[in-house]
Amino acid sequence: MNILNKLLMKTENNFLNKDKTQKVNFRLKGEVHEVLLLSEREKKNLIFSQKFGKTTIKEIYETMKPFIYTSFQLKELALKAFENGYIQRHYDVIEMLFSADEIVRIIKFMIEANGLETMFESLQEELKCQPKD
Repeated sequence: MNILNKLLMKTENNFLNKDKTQKVNFRLKGEVHEVLLLSEREKKNLIFSQKFGKTTIKEIYETMKPFIYTSFQLKELALKAFENGYIQRHYDVIEMLFSADEIVRIIKFMIEANGLETMFESLQEELKCQPKD
């Protein structure tokens, strides 16, 4: 199977499961509570609403979308995902392919790899908290 088909399958899976929640057990004072975790859509909304100074992650992401799309060479995948109805706009493929925390890590990587850290000093400090591979 070629890489494009693998990515399309991942995009389809993420599209179909974006509102799916998982249940986990949480013990509190000797009692077990069944707790629903956030869906990917809810997690994305929560992460993207976080502020760094006067800017939210969503605002930074909106600015970075074209660069992520181009840098990851997502045009061909976006066309197929659009044809299959998984996305409404071509840039939406980013959110179908990557989770919100992965998008934050991509933004951090792109800032660092392109030597733009000084332009994003406060963001860089906040993003240091993100886990690395």
